[in-house]
Amino acid sequence: MRIFIKLFLILLISSCTKNKKTNEIEVAVTFNDTIYKTSKTYLDSKYKIFGQSAITKELILSENTNQKIIGKFGFGILEIERPQNRAFVFITDHKMKYDSLPDLSNPTNFSLVNEFEKSTSEKNLKSVLIEKDEDFFTNVKTYKMAFAFIKNQKDTIGFQNTYQLIINNRLCSIIYLNETRANFNEMEKEFEGLAERVK
Repeated sequence: MRIFIKLFLILLISSCTKNKKTNEIEVAVTFNDTIYKTSKTYLDSKYKIFGQSAITKELILSENTNQKIIGKFGFGILEIERPQNRAFVFITDHKMKYDSLPDLSNPTNFSLVNEFEKSTSEKNLKSVLIEKDEDFFTNVKTYKMAFAFIKNQKDTIGFQNTYQLIINNRLCSIIYLNETRANFNEMEKEFEGLAERVK
C-alpha cells in the first residue's frame, strides 16, 4: 500500500522543469485537466525526468511501445549515463472507466523486449516471464509482472518490471526497464521518492 500512495501522487504530475544547479524540479500537479498545485521536489543528478508535455523519443524508442501499453504517456525518468535504465508511466484518460485489469492469459503480450533491444543495440533477445502476481496489493486491483531479457539462451542482460493498477477507475501501467536487479531497486526507490518528496 505504501508504494501505491506514493505513486498515486506522482501520477498526477503533468509537467516539470528542472533547475540543473540544485537538481530541484518544479512540477505542476493536475487532476481532471486542472492544475491542482505547483510544487517542488528533487531528483538524483544521474537521472533525467520527462513530463507529459515532453517529446518522448529520447525515452521511448520503439514504435511498438505505444501500441502495447493501454493509455497515454504520463511521465518517466532515464538514467543519463546508462539510458537502458528507464521507467515510465502510462495512464488512461480520466473520462475512461476501467472496472477490471487487462487479461493476463498471455502475459508475454506485455513484454517490451523490442524497447530494451533499441536501448542497448542488442538483437534477437528473448523475453522470459519470471514473476507474475495477480494480487500484488491487497486492497487495490494490481498485477505485477517481471521479465528477463535473455541473449544466446543463457545470458540475462536486462529486466522489465511492470505494475498495472486501477486508480480512480483509470488504468495505470508503470514500467521499469533495467540492466540488473540492483538498477531496478535503485530506480524504483528514486521514482517513488520523487512523489514522496513533493512539498
